[in-house]
Amino acid sequence: EANGFIVCYPNGIGNAWNVDWNMGSTADDIGFTDAMLEEISDNYNINRGKVYACGMSNGGFFSYRLACEMSDKIAAIASVTGSFSPNMMNNCQPGRSVPIMEVHGTQDFIVPYNGLAGTAEPIEEVVQFWVDNNMCTEDFEEIMYPDIDPNDGSTVSHKYYQECDEDTEVLFVIVFGGGHAWPSGSF
Repeated sequence: EANGFIVCYPNGIGNAWNVDWNMGSTADDIGFTDAMLEEISDNYNINRGKVYACGMSNGGFFSYRLACEMSDKIAAIASVTGSFSPNMMNNCQPGRSVPIMEVHGTQDFIVPYNGLAGTAEPIEEVVQFWVDNNMCTEDFEEIMYPDIDPNDGSTVSHKYYQECDEDTEVLFVIVFGGGHAWPSGSF
């Protein structure tokens, strides 16, 4: 209350979200999310123009699905160790520019950085999809962060595309040597 925001932590059925794979959940998670937003809006004073989604792994995939199918209700998304399933990427038509943040480790063996046939698109292609969708220029700011923990085997940089349509942006955080984990976390 002190900071004026609400956080909701939904869980997919069986701890999985329906992201258009041939495995995992087949639940109507888009319908669930829409109903959840209506319920929250009916019971709390929220700004419907500032609803954000963030998820890790399968939750990151689902955040991308929300950006594709609910861009009229989701302001921006962040995906940590997530990607697009091939079918999602081929059918994604957001209808507007959507601010995106992707955080991904180059040594992620669960959702590989270079993709996994039939399951996950290569991360650089996913980021490029959003750069194109948001009509960003190919110019980006790249920053390499200081290695504050030389013992963790990773370094971090980001590519920041700021010159995009509708004042959107795409932020790509690359964790060199990072695995399938939140940054500074472990799998």
